[in-house]
Amino acid sequence: MSPEEQRLFELVHSTPMPPPASRWKRALISPNDPSIRYALGQRPIRERWLPRRGGWGVVPAFGGIATYALTATLVAAAIVSGAVIAHRPPVAVPAHPGPSVTATRPSATTAYVSSTSIPAPTPPGRPASTSPAPAETATAPGPTSPRPNPASPGTPTASPTSPPTTCPAGWTCADIGAPALAGSQSVSGNSWTVNGSGADITLSSDQFRYLWRPGATTVTARVVSQTNTDAWAKAGVMIRQDTSPGSPFYAAYVTPGHGIAVQYRPTPGAHQGDQGGISGGATPAFLRVVDAAGTFSAYTSADGVTWQAIPGSTRSLGFTATLGGLAVCSHDADVMGTAVFDHVGAA
Repeated sequence: MSPEEQRLFELVHSTPMPPPASRWKRALISPNDPSIRYALGQRPIRERWLPRRGGWGVVPAFGGIATYALTATLVAAAIVSGAVIAHRPPVAVPAHPGPSVTATRPSATTAYVSSTSIPAPTPPGRPASTSPAPAETATAPGPTSPRPNPASPGTPTASPTSPPTTCPAGWTCADIGAPALAGSQSVSGNSWTVNGSGADITLSSDQFRYLWRPGATTVTARVVSQTNTDAWAKAGVMIRQDTSPGSPFYAAYVTPGHGIAVQYRPTPGAHQGDQGGISGGATPAFLRVVDAAGTFSAYTSADGVTWQAIPGSTRSLGFTATLGGLAVCSHDADVMGTAVFDHVGAA
């Protein structure tokens, strides 16, 4: 028995016997029992007898012997309870964000464990709050966890919008002569971009990219730029009888190495011929071809308003206009050429 327990035992056994009780009495059974407090010299002996309305529990007192026995039993129970709690293993607290916490072992004199929640320590710099904070879950990326992409925080990044590659309304777009590299086109506002490959528009068969309107007898456009895939790469305006590779045609082109050239094919499958041109002509250049009842002419302009006929370009051919539009040829079957047009019109 420890010194504290020995002292408590002696004090309890030295408590005077209470006077006989002639009626039911109420005695307080709690850690603050008046008998114990009196024995410790804290209160007069008369306070250990309480009125009927007081106390945490009610027991009948059958004279001094019953009270004495009850007091000794309560003290012994308190000693045993304290010893059991003192040897109880530490209580593990569930893990939470922050430093780990282990419950403190109660002392040997602790008679009960408080059920009051102890608030977590307030981080430095954050004001204390009396209301419970909402639960937060923070997951640190591990060695194999993908790191978040700073370029995309919750909302999608807008990608550049490409011009539509469909053929403009009222027009038809196709490769003539089945070139190895398929051509394409896109239109953005007044700007038309045409990609075309093909061996050439020459001799008795053609390979190029063609955009046309049916029944057009006048075709106008400005060639803004052209990739230099060959000195005879071609970008310009053309009137054609049909879409077969050997179809008759009449056209005016801009070329990287031979200025503005006017060419034609009089009959199906015939060799192409030259019909005038302007040496040294280069982009940007306004071009126009016109079919006047089988007589074809080519024009150029500095401003798109005033037009001059290209010298020697007028020629009568054995067909009338069926298709009119834009033509692009890289003059190299393995290379794609690109030309940009604006002020496009076909009627």
